[in-house]
Amino acid sequence: MDHKTKEVMEIVKGKLGYFKKLITVVLIVLLLIGCTSDGLDDTPKDDNESNVVTEKEASEYVYVHQQDEYDLKSLMNESGLSSEFEMSFKFESEFDLPKIQRDRMFENEECYINLDSEDADKIQNMLKDSYTENAALRALESKKILEKASAFQWYAQHLYDTYQTDDTVSFTVYHSRTGYPGESSYGLESFTFNKSDGSLMDDVALLEMLGTNLSDIKEHINLDFVENTIEFYGQETTRNLVESMDEIDDLEDGKIYFRIKPTQNISVSDKYLYIVLEMYLGISGTFDAPIIYSIDLTKLK
Repeated sequence: MDHKTKEVMEIVKGKLGYFKKLITVVLIVLLLIGCTSDGLDDTPKDDNESNVVTEKEASEYVYVHQQDEYDLKSLMNESGLSSEFEMSFKFESEFDLPKIQRDRMFENEECYINLDSEDADKIQNMLKDSYTENAALRALESKKILEKASAFQWYAQHLYDTYQTDDTVSFTVYHSRTGYPGESSYGLESFTFNKSDGSLMDDVALLEMLGTNLSDIKEHINLDFVENTIEFYGQETTRNLVESMDEIDDLEDGKIYFRIKPTQNISVSDKYLYIVLEMYLGISGTFDAPIIYSIDLTKLK
């Protein structure tokens, strides 16, 4: 097995490692987490604007093939549990990206990748398996909800966004696991393919194609973090980019820490480079709660 095949197989075996650790945030009664981001100037999409690039509109490469029949909001209304739980279908965040629509955040979509390559087939099959497993669980949990069970789970997956350049096609998938009562988590997975041969590109290959490298990207992010504080839950806060928390002796008030997501972490449009960052969560001691940091490509030249 060559290095490239091993790399792709590791992604598949990893089963979208977004479920490493669960983090708890209360959104009214149903527990959902919302922590998203943007590093530089970027115009966020309106909450009501569809993120999906459909086959007809633009993307001949990546689109939603099908969506399962289970609708959480309708189930809650039918069971009469909506008023009891005071459900909040909202993805809340202190950051600009990603923008998750309230009417899509609990949907389960199967994504189709229209590229003729082994890499594309493997990623598509991985996402299809996730879709199928989610649908099976959602079928069981739907019955629980209609029976007014005191606890249930809900798994979701949807195509967050797609991008393409002359040489590449990229897309990001949003995943979530919601538990009531209990914990909820979400994940972001970004994939970039080379149009010429359909190969899955890692960050090194993609950045080289763009005339830059990971060291320059980290320097760019660090400079932005040093020069620009943000308001985070009402407090002026400094962002810090780290490789690991071994670099940090003590956590300080007014500071939050990010790392670049190790895999499935980068996508690109004709104007922006999008990088998935993970925030350090002191309560669990892990990096999670992914955000999207955008860089204007003209600032990398």
